[in-house]
Amino acid sequence: MDRRPFVLTRSTYTSTGRYASHWLGDNYREYAYMNYSISGLMNMNMFGIPHVGADICGFIGDTNDDVLCAKWA
Repeated sequence: MDRRPFVLTRSTYTSTGRYASHWLGDNYREYAYMNYSISGLMNMNMFGIPHVGADICGFIGDTNDDVLCAKWA
């Protein structure tokens, strides 16, 4: 069989990038957390995990900031 399932994890280890994608986890709807997600994405890429993602526009919080969402995307 030439197919493999899509694996998404928050826990990583050596060679994870060959087998799974990494999710940075829940974050707040704040500019600081947008910056944290950018550095988190870049760090995972340097560690050899090419497919990584964060919650766009944040996940936790009541603020509905269209400008923040546009910048984050």
